[in-house]
Amino acid sequence: MVLVGLTSGETSLDLANDIIYKEATVYGVTGRLMYQTWDECMEMLNAGFDLKPLMSGPYALKDFEQAFEAVKTATGRVVMIP
Repeated sequence: MVLVGLTSGETSLDLANDIIYKEATVYGVTGRLMYQTWDECMEMLNAGFDLKPLMSGPYALKDFEQAFEAVKTATGRVVMIP
């Protein structure tokens, strides 16, 4: 699973149950120029860049199986709406 984005509040993670017992691997990425990246994205969107060909969905959370299948078949980035 990939999580991209920032939350508006605090998040919690149970290290034992969510990571250790599941033998999960967690990767974090930092180092990009955050505000420069946002500015460049906004310029592209304001210029009319069409994101729709890059996405599949949106999918409701109840349709998660269909969304995961879209990920497996590489049909684009999946957008899920809670």
